Amino acid sequence: MDKLTPMVLTQRPTVTVRAATDDDAPQVGWLAYQAGVTLDGLDWSRVAPYWLVAEQEGELVGAVQLCPSLPIAGLEMLSVSHTLPHKTKAATVKMLLLMGCATLQRMGAQYVRGVVHPRRQSFIKILLKRGAIHLSDGGVYLMKVRA
Repeated sequence: MDKLTPMVLTQRPTVTVRAATDDDAPQVGWLAYQAGVTLDGLDWSRVAPYWLVAEQEGELVGAVQLCPSLPIAGLEMLSVSHTLPHKTKAATVKMLLLMGCATLQRMGAQYVRGVVHPRRQSFIKILLKRGAIHLSDGGVYLMKVRA
């Protein structure tokens, strides 16, 4: 009879998605900064109720901005910690997008739009595979409205 090699099963820590509170604001700002939002002087003291956050073992590991509007709403500035393993990062992105779409749908949105950088071809392929349509090309512009 062969010896059985003991198998160690590892379980990934659970990631949960919830509405952000203003207490989460500095961490949301840090995640956005890591994702490339590097504007000087942004006030990250208030984010509720316009963000969802992903949490793992008490630490924020992801965030997405909700842009409610009718009939087309938006999800913007998806930010996920670079320290997460690939599978956990992918699951976190999926959960944030699904919860974001569900939240905006409950607010009455018929469609949800977002901007994806052209270099993110793998992400674009996933979105298209899941039924997204390519709406338009163009740049994203930002104008400061408050000092």
